[in-house]
Amino acid sequence: MSDLTTMPHLDATAVRMLKEAGIDSAEALRDAGAADAYMAVKARALAPSEDLLWAIEGALTNAEPHDISADRRNNLLHQTGELLS
Repeated sequence: MSDLTTMPHLDATAVRMLKEAGIDSAEALRDAGAADAYMAVKARALAPSEDLLWAIEGALTNAEPHDISADRRNNLLHQTGELLS
């Protein structure tokens, strides 16, 4: 089981929030995917910002968060309910 701290783009705060939401390994994060992991954090009333969503996506895809395409960002926002139709 690999540690979340070994994944790119996840700082200590992101790792703490993910662990508090029950996502405690890189495998668990991959299984959940970016949108579901973000929603798990949000469900724990941890008030994540969209930056966490981009960091998770970056960690999963090994892309720089600022390089995530507008289409992918919009898709993730739709999946999380942060962007309404």
